[in-house]
Amino acid sequence: MKRLRKAAGLSGYRLSGVDQSTVSRIETGRIRPSHELLTRLLDAYEADQEGREQAYLLWDQAQLPLQTRRRQVEGTRPAWDQAARPVCSPTLLAGASAAEDAARYLTRAQWAGNSPSRRNALLDDAEGRLVQVLAALHAARTRTPAR
Repeated sequence: MKRLRKAAGLSGYRLSGVDQSTVSRIETGRIRPSHELLTRLLDAYEADQEGREQAYLLWDQAQLPLQTRRRQVEGTRPAWDQAARPVCSPTLLAGASAAEDAARYLTRAQWAGNSPSRRNALLDDAEGRLVQVLAALHAARTRTPAR
């Protein structure tokens, strides 16, 4: 972005209605601009097609260290944060009815007098974590409110 701006002979001061500090943060990669702002800056820079394609490609691939107060897009989480989130493949269960069946199965298994070790064995398969989450969701949906 900085090379495009300099090639256009422009300064970063109030460029395209954007504060100089914002332009600087964008050029140094500290913030990821919105798609609209990126387009406005590229228009102001009179960027050619190749420059635009490169800028949009970099924009798509941008991963920010979260130094801003809010996340601008979901994809800007750092690797350690992404690794901490549970991973569920949508192909583990075929659909809503299979999810309901799995939730009912686990709920029955928990209350059918099974020992804690047997209940844990039911969850030790590859789908166990997903079944447990589905059971909790099912229980929360079917729970009647206390009066």
